[in-house]
Amino acid sequence: MPCPKNVNIPEIFAIMNYHRVYQITEFAKKSCAEIGKVPWRNYENAAACVNRGACEKKCPQSLPIREQLKETHRVLAS
Repeated sequence: MPCPKNVNIPEIFAIMNYHRVYQITEFAKKSCAEIGKVPWRNYENAAACVNRGACEKKCPQSLPIREQLKETHRVLAS
């Protein structure tokens, strides 16, 4: 963070965890759909990622952020 494309990576991963960890997928999909449309989710969704990888270089956990953003969009944007 910050992402040059205004993708709030930690928040998007938190939304994905509602699906993965807690299995409340409908809530996660609703939360994902609110991105950019409500004031408390005023950022871009995972599809805005331009795949440059600057985030992965900054990540202290060495996460495959770009891959996970693509998966989040694929799973929750439907």
